[in-house]
Amino acid sequence: MTTSQTPPHRNTDSSGRALIQDSRLSPQSHGHRRDPGQGTRGFDLDAFSQAIEERDIDYQLAHYAADADIRIVNPDNPPAAPQTLFGTPAIHTWLLNSNARDLNLRVTHLIDGGDRVAFTKRCHDQDGRETVAINTAEVDDGRITTQHTIVVWHQYWNRATIPLDHHDRGGIDPACP
Repeated sequence: MTTSQTPPHRNTDSSGRALIQDSRLSPQSHGHRRDPGQGTRGFDLDAFSQAIEERDIDYQLAHYAADADIRIVNPDNPPAAPQTLFGTPAIHTWLLNSNARDLNLRVTHLIDGGDRVAFTKRCHDQDGRETVAINTAEVDDGRITTQHTIVVWHQYWNRATIPLDHHDRGGIDPACP
């Protein structure tokens, strides 16, 4: 996506002043410089991350291919049987559910590798409990075609103290993937 196609709120602050113009080095990339020749042909990872943090579901959904699939691994859906979402209707429902709770969201550790991107999504609930989602995605023609998400939350940080058949989340809804 070129700068002229990016919505104005993505390139200006609340007073209308221009934000960082050099997308190879931005605050969200945590100082890691991206080679401009290694972009994802129309996929702006910084803007996508900002859309996650701002809960801009329409912007996020517009960057998934119509036949995209997402595979989610968490304690209830192990790698052998991940939760699988296929197509934008299912992804839209997932995005709505993921944004239904009042969580503090932050996207970190952005990696733009051409036709693959990766990022970490951190969510904190009102009690300060954290959920972390590690995401990798394949990008084709500016849209995510396949995404893998691994989600963990506070009770599962130390699995050695939790029985393997334990599914009580203590009131935590892992709605942060």
